[in-house]
Amino acid sequence: LLAATPVDTGRARAGWSVDTRHGSFVPNAGSYAYAPQTPLVPKNAPVIVIYNNVEYITRLNAGHSQQAPAMFVETAVDEVMGGLRA
Repeated sequence: LLAATPVDTGRARAGWSVDTRHGSFVPNAGSYAYAPQTPLVPKNAPVIVIYNNVEYITRLNAGHSQQAPAMFVETAVDEVMGGLRA
């Protein structure tokens, strides 16, 4: 995900954070979070939340930057999830 994030000032790339408190954390309003639907995750498994509170991350993910395709967040997460299925 870090490598997929477009870089101008580096702020968006540096904005990614991870929370592993069993899903008890909710990112700030306006942040970007994506949770793939997958049968791999057991019902009682801890939830890992990857989020970015940089105010323009949603625009970047929508294709605002020519450095990365639209939906680069979903693509990166889905690639990782696909690797876990193998």
